[in-house]
Amino acid sequence: MPDVLFLEVNSSYSHSMLSYGMLRAYTEKFAPEWHWHKLEFTIRNPDTALLRKTLSELKPDVVCGTAYLFNVEALLGLCRIVREVLPKTRIALGGPEYPPERECPPEADAVISGDETTFHWYLKNNAVLEGCYNGPLDDLPSPHQLGYISPGKPFWQIETSRGCGGSCIFCTSSMSKRVAYYSPERIRDDLRALYEAGFREIRVLDRTFNQQQKRAIELLRMFRTEFSEMRFHLEIEPSGLKPELLAELALGNLHVEAGVQSLNPNVLAVCLRRDNVDRVLQGVRGLLECGNFELHTDLIAGLPSQTLQSLVDDVKTMIHVQPHEIQLELLKILPGTPLWSTMSDFNPLPPYEVRSTLTMTAEDLHTAHRLSQILDNWYNTPQLHTSFTMAVRSDDNFLERFLNAMKKRDELFSGGKLLLEERFRLLKEFLADSPAHSVLRFAEIAVGLSRGDYRDKVIPDGGRVLWRKEVENTPERCIVAEFEGNAGECFLDPRTTWKPGPRKYCFKLYYGRLPSEITALDPETRPN
Repeated sequence: MPDVLFLEVNSSYSHSMLSYGMLRAYTEKFAPEWHWHKLEFTIRNPDTALLRKTLSELKPDVVCGTAYLFNVEALLGLCRIVREVLPKTRIALGGPEYPPERECPPEADAVISGDETTFHWYLKNNAVLEGCYNGPLDDLPSPHQLGYISPGKPFWQIETSRGCGGSCIFCTSSMSKRVAYYSPERIRDDLRALYEAGFREIRVLDRTFNQQQKRAIELLRMFRTEFSEMRFHLEIEPSGLKPELLAELALGNLHVEAGVQSLNPNVLAVCLRRDNVDRVLQGVRGLLECGNFELHTDLIAGLPSQTLQSLVDDVKTMIHVQPHEIQLELLKILPGTPLWSTMSDFNPLPPYEVRSTLTMTAEDLHTAHRLSQILDNWYNTPQLHTSFTMAVRSDDNFLERFLNAMKKRDELFSGGKLLLEERFRLLKEFLADSPAHSVLRFAEIAVGLSRGDYRDKVIPDGGRVLWRKEVENTPERCIVAEFEGNAGECFLDPRTTWKPGPRKYCFKLYYGRLPSEITALDPETRPN
């Protein structure tokens, strides 16, 4: 019996690759004589000793792997080891890194473009065909139901559709000829198999989950009523969300990402992205009003016709809307997309980030990268989110001033995320005496970074409980601090309106400087 070895290279141990199960399930229908094996690696720690040992013992006839921009370099490195240990073993690669027009790298014997439907030809006949399945998706064998999964992972991935109705020139899905869908019955059976295997976190890989809103509502209702113990991660297109879909989203156990990408009409038009900015923002606000999930939004820096100022304006607009997280990434010129053949200045190596455009210089893109780091270090950090948001919303020039200052401090960002204490210190320099500064001061006490000038006091009775953490021991110490405004309410709920006036808050301490309860002291319970 011939052997095929699949090399699965993930970004971390918690991640998994759906392609192995899909490839194996389909191939076994036509080449059942092949015996499948799999080795899992991470890009940060590819266990080359394990690979060498497996190759020496198994001596597979074919080694294969799926290449993405995040793992292709590590995967090619493993292929070089295969070539060294077993020179006659065939090596085949596929995945998004190898659309039809890309040449086979020297580390492999063949690249197979498209889907899983032609790999059996390569195994049996050493023939390379481009796979493009056009039949009903339900006819594809289910890797989940066949057990081709990795138990013990914190989450698993499924697809409920293939393709995308959009034509964005920066996306590999722009080349889709059509959108195909699995039936609700097939999806139900897949989820049952995954539930029985112990999975409770499911990431839906659909480019746009709500391409058909009626179908999306049906699936959401299934998720909620039949798989209530599972949490589903979805990619939602925010433009044109109907009230019926928003109502169903508001009931589910979800994690939602909204692909905004740009809020500039000219940029959207050049990218062939059929979005209306007002409808996009209306959709984002509608998703936020659901209230039962954190909303992550995506923006891209370096798109055609985009300028640095238009990008900054997009970020400021999103901060005013207040999603829970704003992810800003540099444009990646992906193989197989229209931009691959039209953009001239980008890194030819993964992750293929743009270097300059006709409207953004290399310095502009460096600034955009620093803006992304600012969002991650301040806006996307819960302890600093409210203070940073308030600063941007109350001062139209704050973001530019803060960005210009951080541009000059490359040494601070060389090691990745800054220490939390450093982030507090840097933000405090720019807030002076403002409501945002008051909220930042509250945050320092709430997260145990400061006790200010306040002495421990006897815990007062009464007060409105704003936040509580269950602890084993009853707190016996506290900090009572006064603020010029409702800093506590604003810190705990960023959408709260600032109300000036003296306030006192009690922080009950259960360990060191960390509070187990925060209360707003009413006038009659405020200590003297």
